[in-house]
Amino acid sequence: MKAIFLLFLLVASSSVQAALCVENNTLKCDELGYTESSCPNGGIACPFDISRWHCAEWTCEDGRYFSEQQPDADCVEVEYSNSKTVCYDCACKSGSIDYENCWISASVSLNNLLTDKTLCAKQGYTDAAGSCSNYLVCPSDESKIRCIGG
Repeated sequence: MKAIFLLFLLVASSSVQAALCVENNTLKCDELGYTESSCPNGGIACPFDISRWHCAEWTCEDGRYFSEQQPDADCVEVEYSNSKTVCYDCACKSGSIDYENCWISASVSLNNLLTDKTLCAKQGYTDAAGSCSNYLVCPSDESKIRCIGG
């Protein structure tokens, strides 16, 4: 009888601890930003409770687009990342590339991108050479790359 009672206490204690663990894990998920129950545009599931999600918040700049039309450029409206976010794919006006004034971002000229090595990190060329098989090389510094794809 004593052995059955001890076994019952162990099982009951394990059940209480398991219930507390699940409750605490949900709390951990909330604290870590996993507050959604689904993500229409993709996200990451909480490692403690896969029913809790942190949803992706896409911006045009994540896709190398612009969130508004750029001056002195030919821009085409595009939808980015299934999020129905309206972005603009812009290029220098056709037929007249001015390397001194043609922009790449709001304050970077094409000439600067080709010559200023300090812009590599600002443009996302922060990966180490050899760390991936698909990559882009920074135009002004061939030792700086940006991994692309999977």
